[in-house]
Amino acid sequence: MAQSERCHADCHTGGSGRHRKNCQGPSEESAPYGTEVAKGIDAQNHQHIFSLRIDPEIDGPFNTVVQGDTVPSSSPVGSKSNPYGNGFLAKKTVFRTAKEAGAEYNHQTSRTWDITNPNRINQEPKKPVAYKIINSSCPALLAQSDSFMARRGAFASKAL
Repeated sequence: MAQSERCHADCHTGGSGRHRKNCQGPSEESAPYGTEVAKGIDAQNHQHIFSLRIDPEIDGPFNTVVQGDTVPSSSPVGSKSNPYGNGFLAKKTVFRTAKEAGAEYNHQTSRTWDITNPNRINQEPKKPVAYKIINSSCPALLAQSDSFMARRGAFASKAL
Protein backbone atom coordinates (compact mmCIF):
# COMPACT_ATOMS: atom_id res chain seq x y z
CA MET A 1 0.00 0.00 0.00
CA ALA A 2 1.42 3.39 -0.94
CA GLN A 3 2.08 5.80 1.91
CA SER A 4 -0.52 8.17 0.51
CA GLU A 5 -3.20 5.48 0.68
CA ARG A 6 -5.19 4.91 3.85
CA CYS A 7 -6.40 1.68 5.31
CA HIS A 8 -9.70 1.79 7.14
CA ALA A 9 -11.25 -1.07 9.07
CA ASP A 10 -14.52 -1.15 10.96
CA CYS A 11 -14.75 -3.67 13.75
CA HIS A 12 -18.01 -4.72 15.34
CA THR A 13 -18.13 -7.15 18.21
CA GLY A 14 -20.98 -8.68 20.05
CA GLY A 15 -22.20 -11.77 21.77
CA SER A 16 -24.81 -13.95 20.21
CA GLY A 17 -25.09 -16.52 22.95
CA ARG A 18 -24.90 -16.90 26.70
CA HIS A 19 -22.26 -18.42 28.88
CA ARG A 20 -24.46 -20.41 31.17
CA LYS A 21 -23.59 -21.66 34.57
CA ASN A 22 -26.11 -23.99 36.14
CA CYS A 23 -26.66 -25.28 39.62
CA GLN A 24 -26.56 -29.05 39.87
CA GLY A 25 -28.53 -31.31 42.11
CA PRO A 26 -26.66 -33.78 44.33
CA SER A 27 -27.14 -36.63 41.84
CA GLU A 28 -26.34 -34.62 38.67
CA GLU A 29 -23.05 -34.62 36.75
CA SER A 30 -21.59 -32.05 34.36
CA ALA A 31 -20.22 -34.55 31.87
CA PRO A 32 -20.42 -34.90 28.97
CA TYR A 33 -21.81 -31.44 28.06
CA GLY A 34 -20.05 -29.31 30.65
CA THR A 35 -17.44 -29.01 33.37
CA GLU A 36 -17.97 -28.69 37.10
CA VAL A 37 -16.24 -25.38 37.90
CA ALA A 38 -17.13 -25.35 41.60
CA LYS A 39 -19.04 -27.71 43.86
CA GLY A 40 -22.51 -28.00 42.38
CA ILE A 41 -21.84 -25.47 39.58
CA ASP A 42 -21.77 -26.60 35.93
CA ALA A 43 -20.32 -24.51 33.08
CA GLN A 44 -21.71 -25.79 29.78
CA ASN A 45 -19.36 -26.55 26.89
CA HIS A 46 -19.55 -23.77 24.32
CA GLN A 47 -17.82 -22.58 21.19
CA HIS A 48 -16.46 -19.15 20.32
CA ILE A 49 -17.20 -18.15 16.73
CA PHE A 50 -15.36 -15.31 15.05
CA SER A 51 -16.45 -13.96 11.70
CA LEU A 52 -14.66 -11.46 9.51
CA ARG A 53 -16.13 -9.94 6.38
CA ILE A 54 -13.46 -8.76 3.99
CA ASP A 55 -14.24 -6.35 1.16
CA PRO A 56 -10.73 -5.74 -0.15
CA GLU A 57 -9.42 -3.56 -2.90
CA ILE A 58 -5.82 -4.69 -2.99
CA ASP A 59 -4.21 -2.19 -5.33
CA GLY A 60 -7.54 -1.85 -7.14
CA PRO A 61 -11.02 -3.39 -7.37
CA PHE A 62 -10.27 -6.53 -9.40
CA ASN A 63 -9.38 -9.01 -6.67
CA THR A 64 -9.39 -12.81 -6.76
CA VAL A 65 -9.31 -15.45 -4.00
CA VAL A 66 -6.81 -18.25 -4.59
CA GLN A 67 -6.67 -21.36 -2.41
CA GLY A 68 -3.22 -22.84 -1.81
CA ASP A 69 -2.60 -26.49 -0.91
CA THR A 70 0.89 -27.92 -0.37
CA VAL A 71 1.00 -31.27 -2.19
CA PRO A 72 3.74 -33.80 -3.01
CA SER A 73 5.17 -33.79 -6.51
CA SER A 74 3.57 -36.28 -8.87
CA SER A 75 6.98 -36.84 -10.51
CA PRO A 76 8.45 -40.23 -9.55
CA VAL A 77 11.59 -40.70 -7.46
CA GLY A 78 14.61 -40.61 -9.73
CA SER A 79 12.98 -38.37 -12.33
CA LYS A 80 14.76 -35.24 -13.50
CA SER A 81 12.24 -32.97 -11.73
CA ASN A 82 12.18 -35.02 -8.49
CA PRO A 83 15.45 -37.01 -8.27
CA TYR A 84 15.22 -37.72 -4.51
CA GLY A 85 11.43 -38.01 -4.24
CA ASN A 86 11.14 -35.15 -1.76
CA GLY A 87 9.66 -32.51 -4.08
CA PHE A 88 6.43 -30.74 -3.19
CA LEU A 89 4.61 -27.69 -4.51
CA ALA A 90 1.79 -25.25 -3.83
CA LYS A 91 -1.27 -26.22 -5.85
CA LYS A 92 -3.33 -23.09 -6.57
CA THR A 93 -7.11 -23.10 -7.08
CA VAL A 94 -8.80 -19.86 -8.19
CA PHE A 95 -12.31 -19.28 -6.83
CA ARG A 96 -14.68 -17.60 -9.31
CA THR A 97 -17.65 -16.95 -6.98
CA ALA A 98 -18.22 -16.34 -3.27
CA LYS A 99 -20.28 -19.55 -3.04
CA GLU A 100 -17.44 -21.54 -4.62
CA ALA A 101 -15.02 -20.03 -2.08
CA GLY A 102 -16.72 -21.60 0.94
CA ALA A 103 -13.93 -23.99 1.89
CA GLU A 104 -12.72 -26.11 4.78
CA TYR A 105 -9.23 -25.96 6.25
CA ASN A 106 -7.11 -28.99 5.35
CA HIS A 107 -4.34 -29.83 7.83
CA GLN A 108 -2.74 -32.36 5.45
CA THR A 109 -2.05 -29.62 2.88
CA SER A 110 -1.55 -26.62 5.23
CA ARG A 111 -4.32 -24.90 3.24
CA THR A 112 -4.23 -21.12 2.97
CA TRP A 113 -6.09 -18.54 0.91
CA ASP A 114 -4.68 -15.49 -0.87
CA ILE A 115 -6.70 -12.42 -1.75
CA THR A 116 -4.81 -11.21 -4.77
CA ASN A 117 -4.98 -8.64 -7.53
CA PRO A 118 -3.74 -10.42 -10.66
CA ASN A 119 -3.51 -7.06 -12.45
CA ARG A 120 -0.82 -5.67 -10.12
CA ILE A 121 2.56 -7.40 -10.00
CA ASN A 122 4.88 -7.20 -6.98
CA GLN A 123 8.28 -6.05 -8.26
CA GLU A 124 10.52 -8.49 -6.37
CA PRO A 125 8.90 -11.93 -6.78
CA LYS A 126 7.17 -10.92 -10.04
CA LYS A 127 3.88 -12.29 -8.69
CA PRO A 128 0.51 -10.59 -8.09
CA VAL A 129 0.20 -8.55 -4.88
CA ALA A 130 -1.75 -10.46 -2.22
CA TYR A 131 -2.75 -10.87 1.39
CA LYS A 132 -2.71 -14.37 2.89
CA ILE A 133 -5.47 -15.76 5.11
CA ILE A 134 -4.50 -18.57 7.47
CA ASN A 135 -7.33 -20.15 9.48
CA SER A 136 -5.91 -23.37 10.87
CA SER A 137 -6.91 -23.29 14.53
CA CYS A 138 -10.68 -23.03 14.52
CA PRO A 139 -13.04 -25.97 14.10
CA ALA A 140 -16.17 -25.41 12.08
CA LEU A 141 -19.45 -25.04 13.94
CA LEU A 142 -19.88 -28.04 16.24
CA ALA A 143 -23.67 -27.84 16.63
CA GLN A 144 -25.84 -30.31 14.71
CA SER A 145 -26.66 -29.04 11.19
CA ASP A 146 -30.42 -28.90 11.89
CA SER A 147 -30.08 -27.07 15.23
CA PHE A 148 -31.15 -23.51 16.00
CA MET A 149 -27.48 -22.54 16.44
CA ALA A 150 -26.53 -23.92 13.01
CA ARG A 151 -29.38 -22.04 11.30
CA ARG A 152 -28.39 -18.83 13.10
CA GLY A 153 -24.65 -19.26 12.50
CA ALA A 154 -24.58 -20.88 9.04
CA PHE A 155 -21.56 -18.69 8.18
CA ALA A 156 -19.52 -20.73 10.68
CA SER A 157 -19.94 -24.03 8.86
CA LYS A 158 -16.75 -23.45 6.79
CA ALA A 159 -13.29 -22.06 7.58
CA LEU A 160 -13.60 -19.61 4.67
